[in-house]
Amino acid sequence: MRPLMPLLVLALAAPIARGEPVLVDRPSLSERLRELANALAEVESRLPPPGAPMPFDHALADRLRAARATLDELQSALARAPMADVVGEGGAPSPAPQPPAPSLAPTLDGAGFASLLARVKGEHFSRGQLKVLREAATASRFLVAQAAELLPLFTFEADRVKALEILAPRIADRENGPRLYVLFEFPSSKREAQRLLAP
Repeated sequence: MRPLMPLLVLALAAPIARGEPVLVDRPSLSERLRELANALAEVESRLPPPGAPMPFDHALADRLRAARATLDELQSALARAPMADVVGEGGAPSPAPQPPAPSLAPTLDGAGFASLLARVKGEHFSRGQLKVLREAATASRFLVAQAAELLPLFTFEADRVKALEILAPRIADRENGPRLYVLFEFPSSKREAQRLLAP
């Protein structure tokens, strides 16, 4: 069971290391990272020595799930954080630039959408899934019902937000966008979905 710790640390490090400076609320982020570090330290303290058998521990599993939820929330917050170079007067973030208006490309038909679903499912990592989605979005538009099938394929909520960022400008029936809000658990992610799908 000991190999879990490096995986959790890698999961924390990978999405954050984007190489792009962003604005964050330092005290809040520090507190959340402290919570995550404490949870992981508690989990590590309960692990048996390497090579020793480990019976299933419900409390340990609960702590791991809580740590994962904290990590997902942090990833989501960082994914939404404004870039550091878009600071307006008084230190407030400038409004995000609006994406270019989508062309009137056709919405994906049944066969095309089934093919896209299969390609996204065939990718083992979110980076590959997002790449497939990005490529499809260059030539097609989507319906909210299609987005509702695509978004749950992304395991982590931060990746779901990124997928919605790709899809939102290409959604043909944006008036149905509120149906997608239920796919997001964290209030911050729901707010971002509302922002992305605003008319």
